[in-house]
Amino acid sequence: MIDFFGIGKGEKKKEAAVEAMPIAERGELIQTEERGKFNVLSTRVGGYYLAPPDSTKSPYTPYVQTGNIVKAGEALCRIRAGGQDYVITAPMTGVVDRRIAEEKHLVKQPGVETLEEGFGVGYHEPLFTLEEVEKSPEDGSTL
Repeated sequence: MIDFFGIGKGEKKKEAAVEAMPIAERGELIQTEERGKFNVLSTRVGGYYLAPPDSTKSPYTPYVQTGNIVKAGEALCRIRAGGQDYVITAPMTGVVDRRIAEEKHLVKQPGVETLEEGFGVGYHEPLFTLEEVEKSPEDGSTL
């Protein structure tokens, strides 16, 4: 017997596994004690990841490295919460001064540093420190 949806009795409807697209969220910003430096705060409670979900292949490429110049809206990291990926973006243009969230979870052994992805971060936990980028007075470009 075939029902209205064309599925025979006893057959289960096959559903395509659709992976949800990451949602971009601008990280919240708070000024540090140092002039010109700002912490980017987590907007979610969840698992912290340095790289896009498809970067499990080698070579591993994180969104940003310390010393990179990022523009407002550029991806910094991703947080997985409730089965959904949220890409945390830079709320301002600046230089990545520190990757704070990782510092607590970095395992240092002689000659080797490792970081296990997916460690938990809390709401409003500092993730990165961005340093303001100076502008060239002549043409307004960043130095």
